[in-house]
Amino acid sequence: MIRIVAVGKIKNKAYEEACQEYLKRLSKYARVEMVVVKDKGVESEGETILNRCEGSFLIALSPEGVEMSSFEFSRFLQRSQEKKVTFAIGSEHSLSQEVLTKANLVFSLSRMTLPHELCRVVFLEQLYRAFTILKGMKYHK
Repeated sequence: MIRIVAVGKIKNKAYEEACQEYLKRLSKYARVEMVVVKDKGVESEGETILNRCEGSFLIALSPEGVEMSSFEFSRFLQRSQEKKVTFAIGSEHSLSQEVLTKANLVFSLSRMTLPHELCRVVFLEQLYRAFTILKGMKYHK
């Protein structure tokens, strides 16, 4: 199972629709749970995120993290399928230092700054792409 813990509701309707579309597509390949936590300050959000991630292999998304190609990410997911994996996506204020420190891996989608709402769309698309790579589908080309 893959859990995504994200801070704050998406206000942009197009981004929300794109997220829902990728979650629907992902349901063919894996059980993906999206948990949205209230936007209430980085430290408080960090506590909530860590509580939601207990017993999981925690991956925090941050621009300072490790970058992977889509193929590398798919191989990483394949190796992680035996684990309960939780991805943490922060608000526009990022993630708390405690979440970044306690994460098993800090992962970057890009060194470029992305709006946090768009980050969710990009991440879900890359997650979907990783599964299509693993299944040998043509989507990833």
